[in-house]
Amino acid sequence: MTSNSKKSVYLDKQSVEYNPGSDEATTFEMLNNTTKNNYTIYTMHINFTDKTFWVSDRCIVYEYGATDGKQYDIPYKNSRATKIIPGTFGEGMYNSLKKLCDREKARADYAQQQEQIAAKKAQDQADKEKRMKETRRKQQQESNTNAAIGILGGILGSRW
Repeated sequence: MTSNSKKSVYLDKQSVEYNPGSDEATTFEMLNNTTKNNYTIYTMHINFTDKTFWVSDRCIVYEYGATDGKQYDIPYKNSRATKIIPGTFGEGMYNSLKKLCDREKARADYAQQQEQIAAKKAQDQADKEKRMKETRRKQQQESNTNAAIGILGGILGSRW
């Protein structure tokens, strides 16, 4: 994804997940630290709306050549979102993830889906109100019919 003389950052394209409702993406990220001769794997989270990122609460560090890594807790966990600063690894990650999850298309599809859901809810509400109005009309008609029968029965009953 991006690198300098000390570090390289790679994103796992296969693990990218995007939630258009929260406008957040997650993926595994590998930080290759040439000054420490190791690489670290952790889950990265990006909020596109706020332009922030944070890492999950655990990471695995592999020394070069090792097949087993050591798992570490990250003390600040998910609670510490960091603003993405232009020209940094964070901005490179932001732009790469934006492309990998095809954010613009996903957001447009999500907006269309939400519009369809809202239209269906509005139609369902209109149908319900129509049924209720028809039920009230029938009840009123039945009540009027019963009243008319009662009146006619009273009139005719007194004459017989």
